[in-house]
Amino acid sequence: MNANAMKDTDNLVAEAIRLATKWQNRANELQTPQEKARHIKLARLFTNPKDKVILTALIDQCFRSANSRRVADQIHYLLTTFGIPTFFSPIEKFLMLLFILGGRFIPWITVPRIIKKMRRDSGHLIIPGERQALDAFLQKRRDQGLKTNINHIGEEVLGEDDAESRLKMYLGCQNN
Repeated sequence: MNANAMKDTDNLVAEAIRLATKWQNRANELQTPQEKARHIKLARLFTNPKDKVILTALIDQCFRSANSRRVADQIHYLLTTFGIPTFFSPIEKFLMLLFILGGRFIPWITVPRIIKKMRRDSGHLIIPGERQALDAFLQKRRDQGLKTNINHIGEEVLGEDDAESRLKMYLGCQNN
């Protein structure tokens, strides 16, 4: 690459960085207080790899079963095995400690509250998998001219046949 081409490339990179910075600064200015708080919490999450693993496992286990006792046992196991995530607020940490101490013995009370909180906190990132809610979400995005990337949390793809089956399922969701 000659000197002029390198200079052009450097200028292009510098301009891209300038524009990205300008857009990010403007996006930060437009954030609501709730969005700012959510971003701070997510930043705390992303600084601790262990917290990401625990959170993914919690989400996977909370939404996997309709049996509150089973979900409570799984949450209890995860929290006692891996600890309470450090990115949780002090109140959330206290509530998780209470759950460890006795909440799993009253799962019909605790589990629906935990699931409701997790849905509320993750609603901007995770959409419901139930057919009607998913279809409504996908239709809204299509109406906005947007494409959607769907990833199932906590699922493993075991071989080519499984991958092909999941691809067909995803494509079926997209075309409906």
